[in-house]
Amino acid sequence: MESTKKEEGNVKQQDLIEAKELPVILTEDTQDLKAMVEQAEAQVQFITKIKKISLNATNSADWIAQDGRPYLQLIGSMKIRQLWGVEISEQRILREEFEDEAGKYILYTCSGKAKWRNHEIEDIGTCSTRDDFFGKQGGVLKDIETVDLENVKKKCVTNFQNRILKKILGLSFTWEDLEQAGIKRADIQAVNHGRTVTEDDKKLQDELKAILKEVFVTDYVKGTEWLVKATEFKGSDGNIVRGIDKVEKLTAKRLEICLHKAHELKRDFDKSVAGTNANGGAKKS
Repeated sequence: MESTKKEEGNVKQQDLIEAKELPVILTEDTQDLKAMVEQAEAQVQFITKIKKISLNATNSADWIAQDGRPYLQLIGSMKIRQLWGVEISEQRILREEFEDEAGKYILYTCSGKAKWRNHEIEDIGTCSTRDDFFGKQGGVLKDIETVDLENVKKKCVTNFQNRILKKILGLSFTWEDLEQAGIKRADIQAVNHGRTVTEDDKKLQDELKAILKEVFVTDYVKGTEWLVKATEFKGSDGNIVRGIDKVEKLTAKRLEICLHKAHELKRDFDKSVAGTNANGGAKKS
């Protein structure tokens, strides 16, 4: 009997050794997990294609650079909505008035639903009279009576449509995404919160334009290249931040620095012209 027991034990041990060498057979749960992974990978590829096609439906005029980030304007959102047939419904705007130690302010909240391919979601977008762009001047809060409420309300709607559109399509946009779609950051209007174009800025802009026109005459390309080079700088991360390609985008200190460089350019230009005239039309070597 002892011999029989040992043989039975040996058989079980051998079975165990051979079982280790057999291929793993997926259980039902594991097969479900594998299917989920494959579905997730397909979803990532799907979203990537949606993003690429969506960006191709827009152009640089549909975007602004808001505080250094790409911001899709309402017209751009509408283009993407129409492209994919996203339905937005039950859109409502709520106006609320509040008051705190800084005074009174108005908050607009836009809410609604979006439906796409039998999938429906809800979201909101907000904007107040303390918005950095519409509600401040030079970083200081404006009096509520001087804030353009219609613009605040419109931005509230734009914020809502941007949020719900990107949410239902699974989208997010970076400068790299836009560049890959052929939308250059340099062609997009920059909007910096708290910064306004003052009368002094306008005078300096006109002075800068006059210098560039005198130096480059009708060579717009060379003039733009000089302007971009003159306004680029090294960021805190050590990388070069691309310069500005239009005089109208320059304000405050950056405008003053560029104008100083422009005066140096004009002095060199005047010397070159004087040298040409002194040599009877032949430029000094």
